[in-house]
Amino acid sequence: MRHPTDAPRSRFMKDLVRTIPRSSDAEDFARLRADPKVAETLGGALTREDSRRLLGRWIATWREEGLGPWIFREPASELLVGYAGLLPTESSRRAEFELAYALQPSFWGRGLCTQMARSALSDVTATRRPIEIVAWCLTTNVASKRVLEKLGFELDGHLMRAGLPHFAWRYSIRVASDTLPGAV
Repeated sequence: MRHPTDAPRSRFMKDLVRTIPRSSDAEDFARLRADPKVAETLGGALTREDSRRLLGRWIATWREEGLGPWIFREPASELLVGYAGLLPTESSRRAEFELAYALQPSFWGRGLCTQMARSALSDVTATRRPIEIVAWCLTTNVASKRVLEKLGFELDGHLMRAGLPHFAWRYSIRVASDTLPGAV
């Protein structure tokens, strides 16, 4: 496995560049996670320090798992658009990952979140191992529900997270030859 710092900037779609998180992303990431509109979709805002710790865990996840959330930016301006990627869950299931994503509100409604998440999911097939992927979204977050449906996730129930009602979703990657629904 390549070390994450060796990963190239990889342009996966016309308007965005994805990179593995770096400590230099901390300020932009903290602004995203503190944005009131983003916080509303994720169950609350993070402090600057909490955002730095979370980003540090993501960097470690890339080193340990070879997978993790990607940072997506506009190529010309390097403006942070959002993030999407996989994180190991705290479940007892060994090969279970959570699909996590968020987008700057100024980019909402353009289909970018679906494309970013699809890009992150496409990395899973290269791992050549069976993986269960879960995702959660607030029951009030209609846009996130649509993203998960477009990606082929199946509704798996309801649960409370951080004291708020969420939909639970599941997607399975059984073998490396699996293709993601809707993948181009």
